[in-house]
Amino acid sequence: MTGTKITAPRCDNVAIHWKNQTLLSPVAIVMDVGSPDTPIDGLLALDAFTGRTVTIDFAGRELTLETRESAAGRTANAVELPAHLAREIGGLALSVFIDVPTERGPARLELDSGNGGTILVAPKLLPLLGLKKVTGEGPQQGRFQIAPSVEASGMIFSPDIVIDGSLGMPFLKDWVVTMDLAQGRVWLKRSAVAAPAGMGTPPPVKPVG
Repeated sequence: MTGTKITAPRCDNVAIHWKNQTLLSPVAIVMDVGSPDTPIDGLLALDAFTGRTVTIDFAGRELTLETRESAAGRTANAVELPAHLAREIGGLALSVFIDVPTERGPARLELDSGNGGTILVAPKLLPLLGLKKVTGEGPQQGRFQIAPSVEASGMIFSPDIVIDGSLGMPFLKDWVVTMDLAQGRVWLKRSAVAAPAGMGTPPPVKPVG
């Protein structure tokens, strides 16, 4: 989202076996992820679930591959949001964006669980979401409406990014998110459990001056 170039060894069409399912990752790369304080073994992107419907309860730490029948039950009382699928990296990667209404048309924000502690909004869109313009990339506490019963709130950063914005774990931790990765549809339902301590915590902010 920052336009930063990534160079790494790669392998195509990697099969991933999980329980009774076989997933296919169109491209896998080898790189260092996480940090010494928060080490992780890897990242699994949505392209591994292409064409399927998947539900993630972030607070409940549960991922479900839905059937047609289970998806119908899962979304029956959920809030559906206008959504779009995006394909980067020559059409191989898969991302999900939702429409956030503004007075000048929708802003399209990416659902990004890999964004562990921030909500990002491109600087030019801050006023359209009722947020203050800030100097540099400093954060602000704010909130904006996504749907009648859905709101994003918390520490909002506005770096120079090439997309409208990103809804990371400060937002996602409160929701059970169902994504139809064939039709490009998204539903939200409040998680029944509280998020674990530290989930969605924003990064330390350096004092200005």
